Amino acid sequence: MPDLKNALLLLKDGIGAKIGDLFIGKENDSFYVTAVSRHYIVNKPLALAELEEVKKIFTEGLTSSVELQEIIGDSKIDFHLATYEGNGVGICSEVNGIIKWSSWVKD
Repeated sequence: MPDLKNALLLLKDGIGAKIGDLFIGKENDSFYVTAVSRHYIVNKPLALAELEEVKKIFTEGLTSSVELQEIIGDSKIDFHLATYEGNGVGICSEVNGIIKWSSWVKD
């Protein structure tokens, strides 16, 4: 898996990297995991389901990769879901278990 090895090398150097459908980066003492929604029109229930899937995919990857575990260590992990329009427009984030919504996302 050369892409995974390259991504892990970048993360070790503090540079964000794409692993599968997730972008993982580091900011200060925290890591952030960002994914792009698969849906063009998003509401809160749909976004919550996608955010849970992002967390599950990340946790499975972390469980299966000793190298990733060593890089992440005990760091805090923030999760983000975005649209893909240019640099992406935030839909929601989960930081310390608290979900924050962008104002445009409907119930």
